[in-house]
Amino acid sequence: MKTKMFALLIALIVATACAAPTPTSAPPVPTPRSTLPIAMLKPGEKIGEMIVTTGSAKFQGPPLWAFCSPAFQKPGVTTTQCDVPPLTEIVIGHGWFATTDALRESNWKAMTWELYLDGQQLDLNAFGAYDADLPQKGLPGQDPNKEIITKLRTWDVLLTNVRPGAHTLKSVVRITQEINDGFHATKAGTYELIVNFKVADAPPKPVAVNTPIPTPTPVLITNAKDLVGIWYGQAGHALFQKFNADGTYLVALDYEGLITQPDAEGTFRFEGARLILNQVGISKTKRLPNCGAGPGIYEVYPLANGNIKFVKISETCS
Repeated sequence: MKTKMFALLIALIVATACAAPTPTSAPPVPTPRSTLPIAMLKPGEKIGEMIVTTGSAKFQGPPLWAFCSPAFQKPGVTTTQCDVPPLTEIVIGHGWFATTDALRESNWKAMTWELYLDGQQLDLNAFGAYDADLPQKGLPGQDPNKEIITKLRTWDVLLTNVRPGAHTLKSVVRITQEINDGFHATKAGTYELIVNFKVADAPPKPVAVNTPIPTPTPVLITNAKDLVGIWYGQAGHALFQKFNADGTYLVALDYEGLITQPDAEGTFRFEGARLILNQVGISKTKRLPNCGAGPGIYEVYPLANGNIKFVKISETCS
């Protein structure tokens, strides 16, 4: 079944109750109070300490869907669980893609959306949506190695000041008629996705003790222990890399694949200031190219914000 990314728009029902006439011989009956609509959150408003805002189109970090499956299995409720690294900002808007602009537009007109975060509803009309070209591989009926530019429309919802711990995103889309995005047909119905995600705690910052002179930041990373961990970046598309303490590494196009079925694996070592990568295998999905026997040689620079930058010296893969 095709994986889709969705975001949500809401309709609230205001129920107004009226008191029935009271017989003169009976005690007075209290008149029920009207049920007031619950205000939907708009850009800039808070859920606890977290802020929901706009700006997804210019945001350089990963979306929630890099770690959590966005798939609606069928009409009805789908529930999924996932873990998210200690990020302070993350895109949570859902969207829809198609093969052409015209199909995206016609599909979109057949849909209505709702989005809830930790039980609070967002006013998606106030956040708005934006269009983008999204390169993807492994689409239904396509060569799994072929990258196809799909036409994406997604709700512009960015969550900032993200708090560690458990959170729930509920995404609802109502489709009024069967639609086809050029890859797959989707039946009419109500699709609800409940994503229970847990944001990891940030590692504690080291406390300086008796260090009147701070240690300068090294010009280059030259030690394998400084590279160990999971890194997210862009190499023409989303790319996740995990460097292990035993000198091996894993690569995948998404976080779930990195954990369950990496797209490539290899070994790494430092020779002086140069990082040497040797690919030893690729998965059966063949979503990444086989780089052969030749090594990839890089220099790795630490950045002030805690990220790292790879500078290619030589590489057999394009």
